[in-house]
Amino acid sequence: MRPLVQIAALIAIVSLPGTTSADWPSFRGPRSANVFVGETSLGESSAITLEVVWKHELGSGYSAVSVADGHAVTLFSDGQDDLAVAFDAATGRELWRARIAKTHKGHNGSHDGPISTPLIAGERVVALGPLGDLVGFDLRTGERAWATHLQELDSMRPLYGYGSSPILVDGVVVVQVGAAAPMPGQMPPPGGFPPAPTVIGLDPEDGSLLWKVGERDTVNYQSPMTTSVAGRDLVLVPTDRYLYGIVAESGDVLWNLEHGGEFYAGAGTQSMNPVALGDDHFFVTDANDSSSVVKLTGTADGQMELQKVWSGRSIRSTYTVPIAYEGNLYGYNSRFLTAVDAMSGEMRWRSRQPGDGSLIVVDGHLVILTKKGRLHIAKATPEAYQEIAALDVVDLSWTAPSFADGKIFVRGLGAIAAVKVTSGRAETKGPAQQVAGERFNAFLKQVAGSDAKKEVVDQFLSEQASMPLIESSGAADEVIVHFLYRGDAHDMGIAGDMIASRQEEPMIQVEGTDLFYYSTRLQNDAHISYHLIKDFEERMVDPRNPNRARDFMGEVSWAGMPGWQAPTHLSEAAAERQGRVESIVVDSQHFPEPRKVDVYLPPGYDKSEDRYPVAYVHAGKAALGLGGWKQTLDHLIGRSVSPMIAVFIETTGGRGEELVFFQRDAYAAMLAEEIVPTVDERYRTLATAESRANVGAGMAGCAAIYSAFRRPGLVGKVASQSTFLLTLQAGFLAQVIGSTPPQPLSLLMEWGAYDQRSENEAWDFRLENQRLAEMLRARGYDVSSREVPEGSGWASWRNRTDDLLEWLFPLGE
Repeated sequence: MRPLVQIAALIAIVSLPGTTSADWPSFRGPRSANVFVGETSLGESSAITLEVVWKHELGSGYSAVSVADGHAVTLFSDGQDDLAVAFDAATGRELWRARIAKTHKGHNGSHDGPISTPLIAGERVVALGPLGDLVGFDLRTGERAWATHLQELDSMRPLYGYGSSPILVDGVVVVQVGAAAPMPGQMPPPGGFPPAPTVIGLDPEDGSLLWKVGERDTVNYQSPMTTSVAGRDLVLVPTDRYLYGIVAESGDVLWNLEHGGEFYAGAGTQSMNPVALGDDHFFVTDANDSSSVVKLTGTADGQMELQKVWSGRSIRSTYTVPIAYEGNLYGYNSRFLTAVDAMSGEMRWRSRQPGDGSLIVVDGHLVILTKKGRLHIAKATPEAYQEIAALDVVDLSWTAPSFADGKIFVRGLGAIAAVKVTSGRAETKGPAQQVAGERFNAFLKQVAGSDAKKEVVDQFLSEQASMPLIESSGAADEVIVHFLYRGDAHDMGIAGDMIASRQEEPMIQVEGTDLFYYSTRLQNDAHISYHLIKDFEERMVDPRNPNRARDFMGEVSWAGMPGWQAPTHLSEAAAERQGRVESIVVDSQHFPEPRKVDVYLPPGYDKSEDRYPVAYVHAGKAALGLGGWKQTLDHLIGRSVSPMIAVFIETTGGRGEELVFFQRDAYAAMLAEEIVPTVDERYRTLATAESRANVGAGMAGCAAIYSAFRRPGLVGKVASQSTFLLTLQAGFLAQVIGSTPPQPLSLLMEWGAYDQRSENEAWDFRLENQRLAEMLRARGYDVSSREVPEGSGWASWRNRTDDLLEWLFPLGE
């Protein structure tokens, strides 16, 4: 007999009464709400102190901490295995640790270790490992009581591993299974995706299967939740396409409704965890860049349907599950903490502080753990962000805190800690003062001590010959750079090559003025591109810097440091002798539509009978438009580059399917079987491999390398800039290079010291490009590689096209 666990009816989150729970036994805590309601020391004083009670170093993992019956349990990787571990919640003494399976290695922007949060169900700990191992451990001893594997149910592992967290409802362990959603452009396997159940119910004591429902529905990183609809307790199960209402005890499906969200939405439907807003309303992240509130209503024939109440961008582009509390939603608008009216979607406030992270609500307060590992306490109010305490606890974290036994349990990617809240002096901390050089520091002091701050700022800015402001750091190879903005703004941010990818830093406002600044250190010969963000939304170039370029995301500002030399091939003056570009259309058996190709013919082509080497430029539309390739060719041919033909191949789709995902083989086939033969037939080419080259930057750099090995003997040279290399791309390149017999092939690889990187997401194109170059050399290939003091994108790549072309086809060869 499995024990019957009585679950109280879910109450409307918008008006939570003062109930309490000493435990936080699963993902999102009691009632799947991420809310603790009850009296704590948080409510006793407006001045509080945070203090670490205990802390332990722990291996990598995204799992949150579940707490029940005096046990604090989480999952982690020790580098070899994925493990469950239990601590005494009061003292931090380790009680046991137990193996789940071999470690799930981080890849494509993820760190090592489990994603799922364990469930404490009576005397069992139920843990789902990222490889699909579902294990029941004894809570007291850690001994394995039972185990099963989701792939035994024909489930397919999602890209980053299984990440759904089990919950306990009416004595049943509810776990989402489902087939993994295909990546963009992925073709289903022969016979289609296997008919895996969408969700299963298990006995927590012995792991026996009680029921399974759904079939062929895709699941990624969603988790089931408890809720109440029309006064009836049930389990709400979100998938990539549907919302299920299920009776936990029997497995009966009350309804199964399409939610209408974007299918390929990693920060939307694929990580959707609905938030209850009462008896029939739910908040859902149904797209990467927007979210909605939906209402469950009955139809005349007794069925259920979903109606959209509102949809908007107030909460968007985030994996953080928002919180519903007293009529408001608290979540993230990209990286900015935000309060939103739950019923209208109207934004109440948005704050750059405390930074991107995850949150819960405890006793009327927001408890936020940022990705930088700092714990913040603020009042849960729709008026404004009002911080009352903060404390550095762990390093990098992607995990929401938990609250039980009067303590906040914090999990980082390298540690676990318990923090207590006591009445006392409030501990707050504003933005850290950024690096500032001697001259700029003197200016800041002058402003601070002046009663005429505007005049001081006016005078200082009038004395600057150019922006950004650059001054000596005292080191020969480094300078200090100050980016300045002056104007009417509530908030200013900055993003660019000097900052990690997909992140931005706050600009500090000089008190009493409308001047904002951001200071950093750069190499003396660096070249970087950047842009400003005004009031969270308005992307803009630096109005004080006339140096502009266009890139994938629009216009950017750029800055070269004193040791950087501007390229001459991008001169605005037209070359005396110019080539021409004509367009052709190539029929393809590998893609449904013919392919447009632009062909550059060098000066004098029409009057000569010469044959020419050819460079095949992938993502050619961008190279021509953003990279200025025609202008560069016009300037260099006959001076430092031999006369040549350049073929610019347009790509289709917007997700890189052809270049770095599942259409790469079809793309390589189109290149070898259709585009190259067509060009050789129509134009006077040197139709040999040693006279052909593949060229690409970013994703196109990956395609240039891949197609050269996938179709050996096609080209003799490959040149790539900032090759796009996440784990997936590095893996298929390693496979094709390793399986291809050695061929006469030379490669040029370059990347930037300020190339795309993200410590938060565990990827760095600089390191991956280095590794690829070393692997190619180890295979015996002639590889020229270098790191340049620049960034990623056409604002940087175009500066070095001359070096690339002179390496490919130097004048005189």
